Amino acid sequence: MECLMNRIAVGVLALLAACATPDQVVDTPTPTDDIGDVELELVPIGPEKTEVDAFEATLPTRPEIVAFTGEGHRVRVLFLKLDNGVNDEGIGAPTSNYTAVMFDYTTNTEFEVHGDFKAAEPVASIAPSDIHPSPSLEEVDEAVQLLLDSDPALAARVDAGELQIFRAMPPLLISDNGDRMFPLGIRENVDADMVDREIVGVNLSGGTIIHYDGGAPPTASITAFSCNPPPSAGQSGSGNGNQGWARLVARLRGTEIWSMTVTRPSDSSGSDGSGVDLTDVRYRGKTLLAHAHVPILNVLYVNNACGPYRDWQWQENPFEIAPNSTNVANQGSGIVVTDWAKTMRELRDDSGNFYGVAAYLDRVNNQIVLISELAAGWYRYATEWRFALNGELIGRFGFDAVDNGCTCRRHTHHAYWRMDFDLGSGNNRFEIHDDSSGWTQVTTEGATNRNEAEHRYFRVSDTSSGDSYLIYPGRNEDLPDSYASNTDGWFLRDHSNEVEDRGVYTGTGANLNAFVNGESVVDTDNVFWWSGHFLHDDSDPLTNQTHTVQIRLVPENW
Repeated sequence: MECLMNRIAVGVLALLAACATPDQVVDTPTPTDDIGDVELELVPIGPEKTEVDAFEATLPTRPEIVAFTGEGHRVRVLFLKLDNGVNDEGIGAPTSNYTAVMFDYTTNTEFEVHGDFKAAEPVASIAPSDIHPSPSLEEVDEAVQLLLDSDPALAARVDAGELQIFRAMPPLLISDNGDRMFPLGIRENVDADMVDREIVGVNLSGGTIIHYDGGAPPTASITAFSCNPPPSAGQSGSGNGNQGWARLVARLRGTEIWSMTVTRPSDSSGSDGSGVDLTDVRYRGKTLLAHAHVPILNVLYVNNACGPYRDWQWQENPFEIAPNSTNVANQGSGIVVTDWAKTMRELRDDSGNFYGVAAYLDRVNNQIVLISELAAGWYRYATEWRFALNGELIGRFGFDAVDNGCTCRRHTHHAYWRMDFDLGSGNNRFEIHDDSSGWTQVTTEGATNRNEAEHRYFRVSDTSSGDSYLIYPGRNEDLPDSYASNTDGWFLRDHSNEVEDRGVYTGTGANLNAFVNGESVVDTDNVFWWSGHFLHDDSDPLTNQTHTVQIRLVPENW
């Protein structure tokens, strides 16, 4: 009866999913016709972007940094990101505390800096680091210039439009003495016999160009360009740590339905970034997620024809949005409200008119959409969140590529969502549902897999408030391989040092099993990881042409 009364009270919404009985599988969308009455507002939040940029620009020359590295060393900030926190209004927002990863090219050493950029003494700690983040755009730009300066004939052909330099894979090569070397590809701008195609390594520390046997590093290929459109000219994207955040509020005829803090990919969490990064996600005024993002993304090729690669999710690629956009005062964040957005998946074109995050109303599917396009070498990714008025939240990740020598070969992409749930008191529990056995409570940290034969799905709930959500894996998706630990999901206790696996793993795969140590996940602050797998095989006519994986959250009691 209570659920029925709630449904009457909110009459304008189709809240069937919110009234599901515990064993009822709600696995079909329940859209409403009210999306046209929704208004989206972007509210500025957090420190001023100009303040952060100004501090970052001066960080390499600060006396604390010079004392740590030594006088005369060539030092660069690879990325600087603000820590998440809560503002005076109790809303999740970036703070003035920061983490910066820097590189000393004189000694080939990385180090990590922490502090409060608004404090009188903004540098609190400096310590060595072995994160090896992917190259910053500043490094890539310098590498391109070094390559052009080293070969005037190449530079002349690039200026004439005959050749194009593009960012290649693997993301980074580390020499035996610690040099950061950056793979750059060279390709013709017109059809040719491919004799001029090559992937070289550029060593900024030594100022040298490395040429490889076979025309490419051992984990790459320069042949078989045939499956994808050409890359856009020039180096695309927004640099790692380029600040950008805002509070997105969705109101239905004046009543707040959804709100969340949105961080653009270029400032997303983790050393490799994590796509469109959401914090403090609230449905109808109550917190659902403290944090939701994709901190791990990788790809494995059959017989290691290329790679394997750990990709980055901070480099924004251009995509198309409607000519008009609102919230002009918030444009500096790289987050806009617009009428529509289309990525390379729809347009088959690597160009666009916007970098950042686009929010719009999908009037066909009756959903609020947040989307951005990413570049990682020759890969292109769509990072997307969809919100329905009935409380459904769908995380989607799409895969594509530009012209290159690898992606025509059979390979599997793995994208890992990390969802830090915060229902009710914030001390939540997990359960697994199979058709044959019903509900089983998860008591300690552990792994799980999809089981479509049993229609497996999950529940996260808060016993003090009675709030609960159901978690549905994407249907008809591919299975994990040994590279993905033959695992789809993990139930973990929340720890601040487990936002990514870089602290426990240096490979290209994923090592979330390292976080499984027998801790209780009953009525605690818990995290659910889930991975989507896409087997890309252009020679198979039955390959998944949607190139998209997803996870879906549906309110059960709210």
